[in-house]
Amino acid sequence: IQVLVWASLLRGISQLFPQLYNATGRPDFSVVDALFTGATLVSGFALALWLAPEGQGAQGVAWVWLLTYPLPLAAHFWMARQCSPVRPGPMLRGLVTPAAGIALVALVLAIGSLARPHLPSPLLSLALLVLLTIGTWAGWLRGILHLGWDDILPKKSG
Repeated sequence: IQVLVWASLLRGISQLFPQLYNATGRPDFSVVDALFTGATLVSGFALALWLAPEGQGAQGVAWVWLLTYPLPLAAHFWMARQCSPVRPGPMLRGLVTPAAGIALVALVLAIGSLARPHLPSPLLSLALLVLLTIGTWAGWLRGILHLGWDDILPKKSG
């Protein structure tokens, strides 16, 4: 499962690109992406299942999910460069702040989870984790990004 979680991170990043291609008038790059990703995954799955020892096919397929995504991501970065002024360096630098916020929330939740065995009910455990999540994000938005609720919540029209 851990291998698939890491693979899903790469998959999530790669799913951002087809929207860029469509927005910049290059939907053909979305087709190239689908064909390239499909070909690498399907051939990798077939190879993993063929080479895997008895009972290890699922683990091999999970590793294929993880190890094949760098190829489509490299293709995405090349295609994005062809159709957009967006560059990988500035784009990745723009993800540092949100990634740090996510890491902080994960750390706070990991520490907060230590209290769960001492709470009398699962509902209180859930309430604690929800409050920690909301509180950490609110602190992050206010303290690091200098945003208030008025900046985040939708404005009422009319």
